[in-house]
Amino acid sequence: MNAKPLVAAASAISGVWRLAAWLMLAALAAVLAWRGVDFAVRLVEAILYPFELDYGEGIVLQQALLITGPHAYGDITREPFIVFHYPPVYLLVVRAVAALGVDIIVAGRAVSALASLALLALVFLAAYRLIGDTAPPRARAFGALAGALLVAAAAPFAHWAPFARVDMLAVAFSLGAIVLAAHAGGSPLRLHGAVLLAVAAVFTKQTSIAASVAIVLALLLTRPRRGIAAMISGLAAGLVIALAAIWLTDGGFLLHLVLYNVNRFAISTIVGQLVLLMLFGGGVYALQAGLALALGARRLLGSGWTAAARRVALGDRPQALLLLMLAIGFCVSTALLALTGKRGSSVNYAIEWFALSGPLIGLLIAWMATPSLPGRAGADAAVPPVTPMLAVLALPFLLFGPRGDEVPHDAAGRAARAALVEEIRAAPLPVISDDMVLLLRAGRTVPWEPAIFAELAQTGIWDERLIVDRIRARRFAFILTDGERGERLFDSRYNPAVAQAIAEAYPRRERRAGLVMHRPSN
Repeated sequence: MNAKPLVAAASAISGVWRLAAWLMLAALAAVLAWRGVDFAVRLVEAILYPFELDYGEGIVLQQALLITGPHAYGDITREPFIVFHYPPVYLLVVRAVAALGVDIIVAGRAVSALASLALLALVFLAAYRLIGDTAPPRARAFGALAGALLVAAAAPFAHWAPFARVDMLAVAFSLGAIVLAAHAGGSPLRLHGAVLLAVAAVFTKQTSIAASVAIVLALLLTRPRRGIAAMISGLAAGLVIALAAIWLTDGGFLLHLVLYNVNRFAISTIVGQLVLLMLFGGGVYALQAGLALALGARRLLGSGWTAAARRVALGDRPQALLLLMLAIGFCVSTALLALTGKRGSSVNYAIEWFALSGPLIGLLIAWMATPSLPGRAGADAAVPPVTPMLAVLALPFLLFGPRGDEVPHDAAGRAARAALVEEIRAAPLPVISDDMVLLLRAGRTVPWEPAIFAELAQTGIWDERLIVDRIRARRFAFILTDGERGERLFDSRYNPAVAQAIAEAYPRRERRAGLVMHRPSN
């Protein structure tokens, strides 16, 4: 039998497949370039926008203004009624920037934007080092860049990056800790520097534990002495900082983060958020990251765990240690997605999950971009023929999926909010507002944050008569709410007793700048 026709056919099929793979990668590169530019433009627009982009911005920025004074983690039975639901690192950074004369809203968003860019740079660096010499230089650079841009294009990341919130800084600390720890080698300075970054992540957002767990567990498995040293160093640093914060706040630090930071869980909320995550392309990211872990373990860790552990312990395969840390961190962040079940939670809990998937996906794309599709012909096959199809799977989400909230451009809306700011500034009494950025823009202090105190009242931790009595006594000039009684958002922030007090003491209602203004009758 003449085998030449079969060989020719196989060669033709291989050539067609390779061309198709390159076309897929070219399409992915074009879309990622567009999303990258779009992401950068949105960051700049958000920093320059003078009003609220997210409900949580106002209260976080108010905390930043109060963090160095007596109200930080203070008595919640006295005005202003504010729960500090995050540790202080982001708040202190923003306060330091604002102390330079920068507007507090600009400062908060600028810190988040710079942290976002630093995080993307760390994704690139992690992917670049993870790929190493397993792909040619151009494929290595392309894979690392694609991994970073895929993180930037992920809807939760793109949506959250411009906000004056703690998440971006916390995740940047986390990934920085993993990258530094994986390449610390025998340097105690680098190792302890990585530990301090991991501790900084936890003291920026208390749920940012993925880096700490990944570093300690990976080192305990491969370099036990260094793992123990890292664990002791991290615990000591964390304990010293926590005890200092508790002492400086007369115990308020612990009360605010543990007792007052309450949100009820609901399975339906978890399911809803996970469905939303899938609509954002989370399934494709998970598939890509999982395949990268499987293939990376085979190629980087070798045929035997013991041999791989020895190589890591000798410091000659930092790629393997980085892969192990990313794998552990990705698993921890996957488990933490359960926190989306908290009432009032949002997609921000998925940011670290997407960020940790970025270097893994970058590794996979680098192998896809290698002209010879490395390993396909040998026993150590690295990339199965179906892998380039993953690029096509990602394209619909990148092209048509959410790209983050648009920064409002309508002049009428801006003018209406500017007028409202002036009215708040001129008010003879404090103002309650769901849009707390308006209060800060007017130079006023937030007297009470409705959402978290609605939870505290329902769990019996806080006596809402403190605010009900003040409302009935008309201690506020007016009240601004998102919607009215009977609407879901309003009812989630204002318990029945509070809503009834508002209706009786502030019966006049009118629409102002997208909000409902409640005024007293005279």
